Order: sequence, then structure tokens, then C-alpha cells
Amino acid sequence: MEGIPTDVHKTIDHLFRREAGKVVALLTRQFGFDQIDLAEDIVQEVMLKALDQWPRKSMPEDPARWMLATARNLAIDHLRRQSFLLKHGDEIAEHFESLLQNEAFIPMLPHEIEDDMLRMIFTCCHPVLSRESQIALALRTLVGFSTRDISSVLDQEESAVAKRIVRAKAKMREALVQFEVPTGSELEDRSNSVVNILYLMFSLGYKHGGNNDPFGKELCEDALRLTLIVASHPICARPKTHALAALMYFQLARFETRTSLEGRSISLQDQDRSRWDKLVIEKGFAQLAESAQGESVSEYHLEAAILGCHCEAATYAETNWDEIVSLYNVLFAMNDSEMVRQAREIAVQESRMGFQARD
Repeated sequence: MEGIPTDVHKTIDHLFRREAGKVVALLTRQFGFDQIDLAEDIVQEVMLKALDQWPRKSMPEDPARWMLATARNLAIDHLRRQSFLLKHGDEIAEHFESLLQNEAFIPMLPHEIEDDMLRMIFTCCHPVLSRESQIALALRTLVGFSTRDISSVLDQEESAVAKRIVRAKAKMREALVQFEVPTGSELEDRSNSVVNILYLMFSLGYKHGGNNDPFGKELCEDALRLTLIVASHPICARPKTHALAALMYFQLARFETRTSLEGRSISLQDQDRSRWDKLVIEKGFAQLAESAQGESVSEYHLEAAILGCHCEAATYAETNWDEIVSLYNVLFAMNDSEMVRQAREIAVQESRMGFQARD
């Protein structure tokens, strides 16, 4: 943006990408989902304040906390106006007044923020919405995607995406959707949508990152962060969510080695394994062990196990291709897509070459 120092603009853009979803979730809990537009407007106003103040002053030491505090003040200003306009409604006025006097109106504790993010994830995946609408709403509220970004994901016109998001919010209001994590059978059904969206988010980031786009890795990290929130919750935790987290860790461990400085793609065989992040790989295996606690096996389990085989091999030549072929056989039985078929064929060829070399 013209007139704004590059470092300030990057910080604000990064802040919006990483923190906007948290603020929207916090405000939505207080106002209700029917006021999500208000929550998003407040976040936009916070960004405008940052763009106005930070170039003229120094950036705050903790930009994320500044964002939360500024959002809190703007929300309270809105409540004051509402309280004045609705002063004839004693019950509503009392509710607003109690919030105004509560200094903890927007909590700053990490576990409280995570609980609100968890509620937002499941709310965006409400069954009243179609899969495309769930994706659009989640990418907008959780990650701060623009309609242009979302249109490229859904392969739809930008105007169509904007209308889809508006209709999705209207449907949620009409259905009186609660800002909460569901229970019973609905929890399991909605969990499937949640993990699918998180997988999509990560895949998008991984694809962007292949072009040396810094936003790519940030999106992958956001998807992992949200996945860990879901996986660590005692009610929402599922083996396949741990498997998805393992998959993400394994991919992130070698994220920086996939492309050259010029943006050229580097094959798995030619990647510098000494640069793979061993600590991240360890976290991946820890999540993979957690995923083994269940009785069922998902595609995420198999994909993570395949990546684990690559990550534990010191060199490409030492890769256990026989094990990878076995895993791909099971995966192909679940998902006979062209991509899985091609990957399986490569694994079979490598396994045969290794057998011949041993022979």
C-alpha cells in the first residue's frame, strides 16, 4: 500500500492472516453468530487503525495482543451505542451494561481463544450449508481469505463467491445456528467436514509454497494449528485428526527443500535431507502414534504413514519402498484417483529396482 513502509505492511498483512479468525471467533461468541458481519467489520476497522497508526508511530511490541485489545474497545463502543438505542429494552440494556463493566469482555487466555476457534470451525461446517459454502465461509472467517482467493479455490467467479458467502450467513441466521461444538451423532458428521476443510487449507498452502510464495507456508501452519486444536479437544479428538496432523508435520518438515531459490521444483530424490526439520518429524511420529489408538483406518492414516516412511529414511536409496507399496495398495482401494494411481506406480517401480539391486 502506497506510503506505508514495507515491514509495517507485511506485519499488518501477516497479522490479519493469522489473527483475524481468532478475533472474529471471540466477538461472535459475545454477539452471536447472527452478528458475524459486525465481528468482521470490527476486524476490518482494526486493520485500518493499524494502517493509520503504525506508520506514524512505532509498531506495538505484541501486535496480536494490540489487535485483540483494539477489537475489544471497538466492540464496547458498539455496545454503548446499542445500549443507548435500545435503552427502552431493560433486559437488553442490563445485558449490555454488564458486558461494559466486564474488563474480561474479550478474554486473552490461549485456551479461551482456542475454544472459540474450535466453535467457529464447527459452526462453519454446519450441515445446513453445502460443502462449497462451508469451505467459503471457513476460509473467510478462519483464515481471512478474500473473495478473490476463495474464487480460485472453488473455481468460481468472484461475484458468485461473494453471493455464496452472503447466502451462507443468511441460512445460518434463518436456522438459528448456535455458536457451539455439537454433540452426539452430529459431532461425528460435522467432524468429517471439519477435517476435510483443514486438509484442503493445508493442500492449498502446500501448492502455493511450491512457487516460493511465503503465504503458502503460513497457510499450512494455520491449517496445522487449527487441526491441533481439534485433535487436542477431549470431545472432538478423533484418530483421523491426529493422522491429519501427522501428515501436516511430515510435509512441513521438508517444506523449505522442495524448491530452489529460483522457484524450481526439487524432486524428493534430490532434496537435501540434512535440511529436513527433525524436531517437526518427531512431532509427526508422535501424532501418528496417537492416530493408531482407533480401530478404523482413514486415508489420512495411510498418507501420513507413507510420508513417515520417507521421513525416517536417511537417504532416498534407503527408503522402504516395499512398505510404501503396501500402504498405497490399501489407499488405492479407498481412493482410486489418478493421482494415487500414479504415485502407486512410482512406488512399485522403485520397489522393483531395489529388489533387483539386492538380487
